[in-house]
Amino acid sequence: LEGNDNFAPRESSPHNTRQDTNAIDSERFDLSLTQELGSVFGIDIRAQRQQEDLERFQVQISEVFLAYQSDLLTWNGVTTDVPVSLDDNLGDYSTENVSATLRADFSTGALSHKFRIGYQYYDAAFLIDHSANGGDGRRQVSNTINIFDPNNDQRLEVVGRDIAVAFQERQEIESVFAQWSTTWNDRFRLLAGARFDNADFLTRFDGTTFGIGTPRTNATEEVSFRLAASYDILPYMTAFVGYGDSYTPQNGITRDGDFIDPLHNVSLEAGVKTELFGGGVLWSNTAYNLTRDNIAASDPDDPMFRVPFGEVRIRGFESEFIGSVSQGIDISAGLTLQDSENIRTADPALQGNKFTSVPDLQVSAFANYRFDRLGLPGFSARLGVIDVGEREGNGRNDFQLPAYTRVDLGARYVVDDRTSLDLYVENLFDTFYIEQAQNRSRPDSGIIPGDRRLVQFNMRHRF
Repeated sequence: LEGNDNFAPRESSPHNTRQDTNAIDSERFDLSLTQELGSVFGIDIRAQRQQEDLERFQVQISEVFLAYQSDLLTWNGVTTDVPVSLDDNLGDYSTENVSATLRADFSTGALSHKFRIGYQYYDAAFLIDHSANGGDGRRQVSNTINIFDPNNDQRLEVVGRDIAVAFQERQEIESVFAQWSTTWNDRFRLLAGARFDNADFLTRFDGTTFGIGTPRTNATEEVSFRLAASYDILPYMTAFVGYGDSYTPQNGITRDGDFIDPLHNVSLEAGVKTELFGGGVLWSNTAYNLTRDNIAASDPDDPMFRVPFGEVRIRGFESEFIGSVSQGIDISAGLTLQDSENIRTADPALQGNKFTSVPDLQVSAFANYRFDRLGLPGFSARLGVIDVGEREGNGRNDFQLPAYTRVDLGARYVVDDRTSLDLYVENLFDTFYIEQAQNRSRPDSGIIPGDRRLVQFNMRHRF
């Protein structure tokens, strides 16, 4: 077991076999056009199309509850091997995103105005087929694995096939939006924006297990808006306030075939921004109150479906410090204090509890040093520390995700105006930590560990 927390051993990840394959063939096309139409107007057009073909072959623990207690974290003492399953499927994912925005910048007397009005079309289609490899369903295997001494090189023994389900999901969203901002004298600014979304969803299951062969369609129409204002108290200090009321369409259906209502977000924030070190550093302090209604979660009996969770409120304070404190040294630091509460839930047992995976305290600090003054022009190094406090692991609040600290390190060398080299190490000390709980609605939620040490090297050259 790992340390004193009685978590399952790190090597027993249900996705740790060397036979796993997750292949993605991706094609993407982008087009953008910006054109000024005289001294006042301008237009921006963006278009993107992306196509991905997915092929997954994944061996995983199929009956993990046989080896763990109900929290799916603590070993229950059973020493027998547990069975594994084979997730073998093909998928297809495509998106189209087109937007057009008309800009206008003008003045009326002492007021200066910026106006934006536009249209956006978004279409996404996702298809997954579990009857891969020419069979009538997903292949069943008879293999087992010992989670404390896993053999990840087993030869899979196929004994049959179970479900032959195909899942299709499509989203089509048309939006019209407008935004207006104005400056009254040199100290007072206003902003107002609105957006209308018309969303159509289609969900379809075909298979012997689910028995929903006819498409289920859903259409929603919602209006979102935001208001904000700022005022310069002093030449180096600005007070601001903002209010937003927005809707986000959600896909998926319940086991009864009902669709999930759009996610409703209401936010209120106020704070002060202060310039320090001669304007080189911006220090922002913000208090906020957020509510999210119509939250949906995976069905505890079948993750292919969704269930309503309820409404959550998060109150917090955030302080951010970003900029250049001296020649060659840039820093970015932040502190967040939060308090969350389930204020309305479909399950009465969850009401009044803290929301899943929201830490009471989170601190981060990053520093970047440029070595120009030491005779190494173009070379810089970056060090970062992230500390996340304890969080609730599920809606019932009957287990907690422990706090963790992660250290990142990076270096960059700019060869010339067109070429740069980057080396980045995430989780420098290979710390084991739990990033989040997998499912907010289940009392026996699984967990998602953070990445192990990740080393990336990038070379960029502009032609």
